[in-house]
Amino acid sequence: MQSPGRVAQPSLTALRAFDQTARHGSFAEAARALNVTQAAVAQQVRALEADLGVPLARRAGRRVELTETGRRFATALAEGFDAIRWAVADMRAEQAALPVRLGTTIYLSQTVILPRLHEFWHQHPGVSVSVQPSPDVAALQSEQLDLAICAGRTKPDWPGYDMELLLECPLLPVAAPRLLQDGRAPGDLPWVWTAGDAGEETLLREMGLDPAALRNVDLGSPFLQLSAVQQGLGAAFVPEIIIGSELAEGRLRVLPRPQGLEGWGTRYYLAIPSGPLRSNVRLFVDWLRKTLPSR
Repeated sequence: MQSPGRVAQPSLTALRAFDQTARHGSFAEAARALNVTQAAVAQQVRALEADLGVPLARRAGRRVELTETGRRFATALAEGFDAIRWAVADMRAEQAALPVRLGTTIYLSQTVILPRLHEFWHQHPGVSVSVQPSPDVAALQSEQLDLAICAGRTKPDWPGYDMELLLECPLLPVAAPRLLQDGRAPGDLPWVWTAGDAGEETLLREMGLDPAALRNVDLGSPFLQLSAVQQGLGAAFVPEIIIGSELAEGRLRVLPRPQGLEGWGTRYYLAIPSGPLRSNVRLFVDWLRKTLPSR
């Protein structure tokens, strides 16, 4: 006997049309279930009969009755389609149970994502979210993340990820008020930055400052830099989105900037793995797109 896999199979459209006709006993009801016309269902069933070379159903007034062969075939089809439906349901339930795995900067997770996460859960209470903060988001590429948010002045290039600009915000030179009480100029202040970091030292030069002439407060960890600024240990460049509340409450102040740097800022990019996304991940992406730019 020839293997079923090697035999030409009827079209899935015709099989679905017959399956629904058998379940409902009516071309009209089958058409409603499939969102097509009654004539289209009848035509597909007749095409299936022609393909198989055997009558499967006959009209009986407004109803459709199956032949003996049609009943046996309908039972086998129903088992097959039900198995597919259960397999799809199990797959979706399994994927829905997985958390959305987000990698982002430590400060963005603490000051933006976590404080507003309750809003997402209010809209989608069944979706778990796992936030993985890191001082080096690029290093998380090997962690099988669903999403990542990274900051930079230029668009990152991550193989296997699509980059989408999520928001732009000013990058501000700030310091605690007590550090500015004696009216010291920016060049007279200690500055918090990672010694040797080309990006940070470029910012200082654009401020008209010479990194080599400044007192560098390098605590050895980028994670501690914002805390150092808040404690008055030095000035630093910080994205406005991260320190909005501190500025509003007067706990940090913006230093004077040279003309032309007022519009200077940083960008946050959403890194989305190329390919299909789980439904829960799509929900979180939509929420991020609506939430972060509104800040």
